[in-house]
Amino acid sequence: MRRAALAALVLAAAPAHAQQAGVYQGTTDDGQAISVTVAANPSSGNFEIVDASVGYVVTCVASHPAETRTWSPNVDITAPRQKVFFYNGYARIETSIVFGGASDAHGTVLTMQAFGFRFHNGGPRRSGLCRQPWKHYTLSYAGPASIPPSRRR
Repeated sequence: MRRAALAALVLAAAPAHAQQAGVYQGTTDDGQAISVTVAANPSSGNFEIVDASVGYVVTCVASHPAETRTWSPNVDITAPRQKVFFYNGYARIETSIVFGGASDAHGTVLTMQAFGFRFHNGGPRRSGLCRQPWKHYTLSYAGPASIPPSRRR
């Protein structure tokens, strides 16, 4: 009897994974939009992150200050804290997301973007990396997702 009660207590205290498929939307500490779409993965039986979108401000490049990146990570949610990465050659986004239950999630996001200024012959005159500090965000369940069959596994 004591073992069953202890097991129930441990399970109740364990952090939850995503509890329902759909779109989770919110903002970062500085007001930028962030969204994550969760769907069931028929191959593994787990929920997975099928789409993500992160808005951020590139403060070190005056001519190109605002960016939004959308990507399809197709990452199974297998732990209470799930890490997701995006990289396309000049932008890198890292996020750690924690699903708190059926209707909310929170985490941190780091954005980095390479930049280069060119002069008249096309060669780079100056280049660098804009690295924004880690930012916290919160997400709320916004409703079911409409995922086209071509995007599903």
